[in-house]
Amino acid sequence: PDSLNFDAGFWRRAVESVETPDAYTAVLHLKEQNVGLIYRLAVPFNGQVMLSAKAATADPSMGVGTGPWKMVEFRPGEFIRFEAVPNHWRQSPAYKELIIRQVPEESTRRSMIMAGQTDLAPVTPASARSLRSSGAQVLSDPRSYVLAVSPLGVLLPERETFDASIPWVADPADPVAWERALKVRMAMDLAIDRQLICDTLLGGEAVPAADRTSNESWSRWDPSWTATPYDPDRAKALLAEAGYPDGFEFPMMLFEENDRPGLTVMGQAVAQFWQAIGLRPKLTNVDYSTQVRPATRDRGLAGTVIVKANPAYEEPVLGYVGAFWSKAESILYAEYAPLDELIEKSLATSDVDQRLDVEVEMVEMVRDNHFVFPIAWVNGLWGASASIGEFPRISGVFGMYNLEYVTPAL
Repeated sequence: PDSLNFDAGFWRRAVESVETPDAYTAVLHLKEQNVGLIYRLAVPFNGQVMLSAKAATADPSMGVGTGPWKMVEFRPGEFIRFEAVPNHWRQSPAYKELIIRQVPEESTRRSMIMAGQTDLAPVTPASARSLRSSGAQVLSDPRSYVLAVSPLGVLLPERETFDASIPWVADPADPVAWERALKVRMAMDLAIDRQLICDTLLGGEAVPAADRTSNESWSRWDPSWTATPYDPDRAKALLAEAGYPDGFEFPMMLFEENDRPGLTVMGQAVAQFWQAIGLRPKLTNVDYSTQVRPATRDRGLAGTVIVKANPAYEEPVLGYVGAFWSKAESILYAEYAPLDELIEKSLATSDVDQRLDVEVEMVEMVRDNHFVFPIAWVNGLWGASASIGEFPRISGVFGMYNLEYVTPAL
């Protein structure tokens, strides 16, 4: 019940019961058809893996699985140490030991790469330029993740934390108020110069984003879906029409995610664009795990803005479930009853073409209502020491993965 996993509610609502007729079989009985469950069984998403009851209860800090690395030491907040599994059924690692350290400071990670104190580290475009100029390796994963700005508080009116006094929030049953709040969200979206951010702050290692879950790689992508244009004059006019000619003040929380660096700098840049149209964001640096994530479960922080990073998904609904669905355990973006209907219809549709038709409607609804402000699809960048030879990577996947396939330089 106290799980902070974004998909905990998804599993509770999807699964009726589980049977284990023999030692090698698990049978899941679902409450209703749910295509999203197949994806979550196939991908170890947000730590969703199958564990034996013994492994899960004996020592929760030590993982037990079938992968090519065996966990041998875990120091929370410091590092996790693994040993290679010999003669693994898929791939035996070239390195006998793997240590993953938690190093949130960007400058420290860059220095560790330069000094040969670590072999791989996620870096920002600014650090990538510095590393390249010094002769270090930089590996790139095109369009690895999207940076998006979320104005929190767009919730179902029956929520205890629903607050219609927030400029970008309104009850959809009140068309006048809903139109006012939409104008505020549109103004905030139009005030952001995405191309400038991509060219300067992100060093050309990004492209403007039109959606926070999918991009041109999706089979049903519509070329007319383009990133919100930069139009500060129109943004000011919309604020005035909404009743905020002098802008308004609001809190903005900044934090970092270890494998997707640059969120804090991105938030600072967005804040400057908003200040230019008269808005007054109040920036504070916080810890995501302890100060933000629990609040997303409780629908807290209404009226606060955050910057978040997300991956691409094979189908938008797979990402929308944990970001927009009101029945999800946590909400990162917005709740909206018509969007709930589309999400649930998509999850219950097994015909692929019919399901994708619904997902197109879903993307358009989020875009039309400016529930989230996608900023840029960013190349995942890794600083690599001279000892790293090959590191096979997959476009659209971020974080620590495929490390068993990393080979030493010759």
